[in-house]
Amino acid sequence: MCVHCYKVFFRSLVLVMEPEPSTQTNGRDFVGKTSDRAADRESVTKAPPTFNPREDLPDNYFVAIQGQRRSGKSTVCEAMLTELFKGSKKDRKLDTVILFSPTMAGFKGVPNSHKYDTLEHLPLVLQRMQDLKQYNEDLHKKKQKGATRTDYITERLCIVLDDCLAITGKKTKTNPRGGGFADSLLTACATNGRHIVSNDRGGSTLSFFLLSQTVTGIPAVIRRNCDVLMASRAPSRRCRQSLCEEQLVIDSSRYGLTQAYNMFDCCTLQGEYAFVAVLNYHSNKNDYDTFVRWYIAPKPDSKKVKKLFGSAGDWAVKLPKFDITKLNED
Repeated sequence: MCVHCYKVFFRSLVLVMEPEPSTQTNGRDFVGKTSDRAADRESVTKAPPTFNPREDLPDNYFVAIQGQRRSGKSTVCEAMLTELFKGSKKDRKLDTVILFSPTMAGFKGVPNSHKYDTLEHLPLVLQRMQDLKQYNEDLHKKKQKGATRTDYITERLCIVLDDCLAITGKKTKTNPRGGGFADSLLTACATNGRHIVSNDRGGSTLSFFLLSQTVTGIPAVIRRNCDVLMASRAPSRRCRQSLCEEQLVIDSSRYGLTQAYNMFDCCTLQGEYAFVAVLNYHSNKNDYDTFVRWYIAPKPDSKKVKKLFGSAGDWAVKLPKFDITKLNED
């Protein structure tokens, strides 16, 4: 057979084996129209709605914020706290903020009397909130004469956990290395924290902000139980892949992961202090606009520090000086 005959033979073979174009208009179909697939990709380049802390956060929320060093985690958290404290005492969403941070950096709007460098007092705070709910419940059952809603105790508390995943527990004989304390305590807050004061008679709430430098540094059980997961532009491919595959993929087709990456880039490349917010508490996740938001925090002004709450005595408290000798303790 000559060369010309070979060419004619293989050309006819390709024409026979080539599948017919699909009549479906689904842009994600394997052999669908290329124009539909291109339109499907371009549709995710449109930014989702902006994140509004006063409207998009549920009661008793747990928010995890991920971002590399100096990416604006604390700035974003402070901006949201400022939004939640706006308005009169009746209209604002929070009454008190307690910061747990080994570095004690940032959060200038929180008085020093409400800052701790260890998690030693966190179980006590949770116990006091549980006691508060029980007190309001007992008051409701007694139905004392003249008892009104103003007799209940209302405390809308927010706990900020800044880089607390690196904190270890107290070293004991049974736990000589002190490990596992932070993971177990923070996991309990993420999974059961919203139940501590839920449906409180006095309207009390207990919320959490967890700040971490990497997505993979946050335990998987916390990532899957947090109400809102916020993340900045991650330089690590592993972090981006983990976040997109766990939080942003809604389509199991071949373009589902591509859509997730495009949505992540669309939100995190909006500018400085740009974060993507995934609303995990939404049960309906058929469309990105239903559970994805983007948020940009305003640039902080070091000259203007707004005091969110606290008395003069709270602001008079001075932080203890950092003791470098503690680093050498066994």
